[in-house]
Amino acid sequence: MTNPTAAPLGGDFLVVWQDYRGSPTNDFEATVYGARVLGDGSVADPNGVAISSALGGQGTAAVGTHGRDAIVVWQDFRNNPRTTLADIFGAPVSATGTPMVAPDFEVSTVANTESSPTSAGNGTNFLVVWADNRNAPVTATDIYGMRLDQAGGLVDTVPFPICAATNDQAHPAVAAQGGNWLVVWSDWRLSTNAIHSDIFGSLLGPTGLVLQPEGIPICTAVNDQDLPAAAALGTNFLVVWQDGRRSSPTATQIDIYGARVSGNGNVLDAAAFPICRNSGQQTSPAIAANDSQALVVWTGGRSGATVNQVRFARVATDGTVLDTNGIPICSTSAPQTAPAVVANGQGYFVVWADWRASAANAPDIYGAWVGTNGAVSPAGGLPIRIGVGIQTTPTVAFNGLDYLVAWQEALAGLTNLFSIAGTRVGSDGTVSAGLLLNIDSAGTSYSAPVVRVGADGRFLVVSQRAQFGSARTVANLVDLQVIPRLDAPAWLPNGQFQFQVHGAVGERYAIQASDALTNWIQIGTITNLVNPAPFADPAASQPPRRFYRALLLP
Repeated sequence: MTNPTAAPLGGDFLVVWQDYRGSPTNDFEATVYGARVLGDGSVADPNGVAISSALGGQGTAAVGTHGRDAIVVWQDFRNNPRTTLADIFGAPVSATGTPMVAPDFEVSTVANTESSPTSAGNGTNFLVVWADNRNAPVTATDIYGMRLDQAGGLVDTVPFPICAATNDQAHPAVAAQGGNWLVVWSDWRLSTNAIHSDIFGSLLGPTGLVLQPEGIPICTAVNDQDLPAAAALGTNFLVVWQDGRRSSPTATQIDIYGARVSGNGNVLDAAAFPICRNSGQQTSPAIAANDSQALVVWTGGRSGATVNQVRFARVATDGTVLDTNGIPICSTSAPQTAPAVVANGQGYFVVWADWRASAANAPDIYGAWVGTNGAVSPAGGLPIRIGVGIQTTPTVAFNGLDYLVAWQEALAGLTNLFSIAGTRVGSDGTVSAGLLLNIDSAGTSYSAPVVRVGADGRFLVVSQRAQFGSARTVANLVDLQVIPRLDAPAWLPNGQFQFQVHGAVGERYAIQASDALTNWIQIGTITNLVNPAPFADPAASQPPRRFYRALLLP
């Protein structure tokens, strides 16, 4: 079982993966399986449910959800077994229906290869897009799409071309805004000998009408512009990419560029604008957006620097880059890699792997909260996890109250066996002191954690577990709300000391006290009938100082 992915499904989660349980001997033909993980953390389908088990092999699944329903799409080789000629199939999945998975359906089954499917929902329908080489002798690889309704029905009876220009179009990405979709891709139509790509895109209306049938140029500068990503920003879209316009035949120079596309499909920044144009290589941009601005993060170097650092720039809705050439999240002499970012409606939280405390190849996890004013808190970065061995590949999600940061953590200081660990970070960027969550360590080794947030604010952490020479898909539900927090200390007029206990409503907590953080005694229990709930210690004035903690009771 490999390549897991997950998405919220109402108050539950849908986990989908490639499964080899029915593969013919030595053929290694995967099928697509899924399972629902309920809001209480229980697995509704412990043996998995075959979403597609046709002969020939299926894989590279993607999931789009809306409420209690989902669409799973994948590459399918049933019509061309033992070849590289894949079709696009899909199936609706319901959290409540019987059966859970409806029969699969053809999205596209023409000859040749349709690959890299992805989708986005506009609240009414899904748009599924992919790279398609049905016209390879004439136009090489093109971008095609189809709309599906929320039940998985085909809104369009046949796939339609989003772009079928000459040479290749590839690497599609899609974002939704106000009922419309913007599809962007890497495009080689203008390149002599098809060696350099540009960024093109097209807006699609809610009815599926392609408003720019052959695509519009978003950026056609010299050399390569590649690997676009898009996000809704205000009433427009912001597209960002890696840009090689300053490269020469003898030296590569990669910068970060961007351009806005209006909600009606007009490119607002015809020449594009540099987000970071400096010495050194700027690579791997990631983006998160609020209604009023976007935050672009990347790994970037500077001339003469021996290490790369995580940098960021804010981009306003009018296209103004508020932090020209990028601002380092924190300036250290150690490498910083693998940034991830999430928006919280008012600001952003960025996490990364950081080598500052490492004497060998053993990074730690750091983070920082970036406000909409560009202020970084704390200025030197926030140590989220500093351990003996390797902590790497952080991921982050936000549930409206807290962030969950998860990562791979080396077991007992080893370099090749990992557990999945995590911690809670408050919305202001403060780490819950002493809270290290052992999310999963029961197997041999874990990797590639991904965090998703459910409708009820709980987190699902999906990862791959190495077991018996193969990879297994595993998931863990993390409920940060049950972990107690104490705040709002105050002396009452009657001489008692009071504070508030934050926790899940209905849970019981033991309140303990200590005079020196060594010997703890229980001074009471509390059931959170409301959250937060007040707790008063009548004996608080007796010792010269007193410390408190709360423990969740079974």
